[in-house]
Parts: sequence; C-alpha cells; structure tokens
Amino acid sequence: MGLHGASMALKPSTLVEFLWSLPPLKGLILTGETDPRQFKEWIRHHAPTLRRLALEPEESYNSAFDLEYLMILAETPLPLLERLSINIKRTKGNSDEVSIYKMFGSMPKLQSIVLRLDCSDWSGVLSRRESHQSPSDETYSLAVPEDSIVDFWQRIWATDTRLDAHVRSLHIRDALINSAVDAKLAQAIFFTIQNEKPARSLPLERLEIRPHGGCDFGRPLFRFSADWSAVMQHIERSWLVQRRYPGLGSRLLTVNQLQAERPGKKCRLPKDLKTQAEAVFRKVWPVLAGAEGDWQKDWHSFPLAV
Repeated sequence: MGLHGASMALKPSTLVEFLWSLPPLKGLILTGETDPRQFKEWIRHHAPTLRRLALEPEESYNSAFDLEYLMILAETPLPLLERLSINIKRTKGNSDEVSIYKMFGSMPKLQSIVLRLDCSDWSGVLSRRESHQSPSDETYSLAVPEDSIVDFWQRIWATDTRLDAHVRSLHIRDALINSAVDAKLAQAIFFTIQNEKPARSLPLERLEIRPHGGCDFGRPLFRFSADWSAVMQHIERSWLVQRRYPGLGSRLLTVNQLQAERPGKKCRLPKDLKTQAEAVFRKVWPVLAGAEGDWQKDWHSFPLAV
C-alpha cells in the first residue's frame, strides 16, 4: 500500500494522527513541513515496511532537510527502503555534507536516490539568531593575498537598490562553489554513498543529482540577474549516475547530464562577465598561467571533504 502526496501543511496534530491511523505503508510522498518530533513519530511508524520515500519540503528558506531531521532518518531502521527522494543543503562539500551522503550509504536496500541539492543562501537577510552559520572553508583555498582576502569578501555586491545590500562577495563565492556540479563531483557523491554500504547490502544502482537555488539570496533578484542567472545556469548542472551493468555490482559507471527539473527561460551566455562578477569568479577559478581564460570552460567542482 502506498500514499501519494500527503501534505505536511495540514495541522501538525491532524497529520500525525492521520499517518498513525494508516497501516504501515510501502510508499509515501510527503510535501510541506513538519517539526522534528512529529517527523520522528510518523517515520518510525512506517519505517519497517517503506520501500519508496519522497520528502519534498516547500521551496522557501530552510526547504532542505537539516541535520536534525537527517539524524532522525539515520537513527530509524529502514530495512526495506529501495528508493529515496530528498532535498538537502549543499555546504561546499564540507564534512557535514559528506556525513549526509554516508548516512544514505548505511541503508542496506537503498538502490536509487534523487538528490536535490539546495544551493540557496538566506544567511544575509536573517538575524544572527535565525541564520545558519556560513559553511566553513575547510575543503578549498583561494589563491589571493592573505592581507586582502577579508576585505574583498566583505564587499557589498553592487546593485541599483539597497534591497540587495546584504549580499556580499562571500555570498556570491559560496553560491558559485555550491552550484558548480560537474560529472567528477557527481561520481564522487555516488562512490561516497556506495563505500558506506554495509556487508551483504544491495549496491547503489542509480543516483540523480539536481542542484538548484544558486541565485537565491532571500531577496529580489539583482538588476543584472539575466547575466548572473546565465552563469548559474551554466554551472548548476543536473546528472544521472548509473552502473553500466546493473545488478552486477560493477564499479563502471555511466554519467549523463540531465535537463534542469524546471528549465525556465534559457539565458544567453555572455562572452565576458561584468567587472565585479569576473572578480569573484576569478578568485574562485583563476586563469591558468599561459591561458587566455574562458569562464565558460574554466570552472570546475571542488572535492568533497575526506
């Protein structure tokens, strides 16, 4: 038995009572939000029989499942779960992000994952109490003089409105790093999950990766949004990673780029970036010695923390 499209926007107590009233399900798709206590209650009720689970929070700040929810998921035995669709926060491949991938690997029957990577950053518009901490820089370094880096990254992003005065160069930098998903990173995520598989478990067969939200800083888009959106659209790539010989446990993979889940209007790629955009872009991806520099080709993903 499965349940499609139950909404977590229902009154929390009503939703929990409804889910508890059902016999253990094989498939469940939930949209909206719930608090951790309620999440723990209903997931444990259905965990023994679940084979397919999709958790689809609303598209707003904190739409991704944070570590508290993921820890509940990790602590709940899901012995039969085969397919999972979930939205998680991308944090520049740091140890927190890697621990999430490893958690998926601990699920013995899990063979197919749709992973939506939330690259948005609302930290600049939230109060310190509400704001999540900025992801650490533990997984990469930027080739700039030490005495100038702090001043550069704290500069306000130039726009024609004060509405975007909270966006600094460091937010743009993080958006670039989070959004840069290439085939190499997609494979690394696949193997990070697979390598955590316990003995006698089923291998991961299929991983779909869909980054989104790189231009979302919590306020209206910038005046140069068409130019900036083109950059994000170019590097924020979706991938399907599959085993070349399904069912045989072969480590040979096929990696194919997918169309965006919500393509929208295709932006024309600018030949050159505007001055401030190029300054940040080139701090992240410097032009190699002796090369002319082409931003469309010079970007790459950053490795996961080990």
